[in-house]
Amino acid sequence: MIVTDAPKASAGDVDALAGHGVATVHEVTGRTGLRGPGLRPIQQDTWIAGTAVTVLSRPGDNP
Repeated sequence: MIVTDAPKASAGDVDALAGHGVATVHEVTGRTGLRGPGLRPIQQDTWIAGTAVTVLSRPGDNP
């Protein structure tokens, strides 16, 4: 199943959370979706905030 209209956070919510660290946001959202300490930025001292959609798929499933 391909979902093309997944719900996203509002721009106001993204702006409100943008100044907080990932761990803080993870804690206040019920501890869901954290990828773990292996996910690290490739460029230091740079911040980005936005919405994301996660997927569950089989290897090779690239429509």
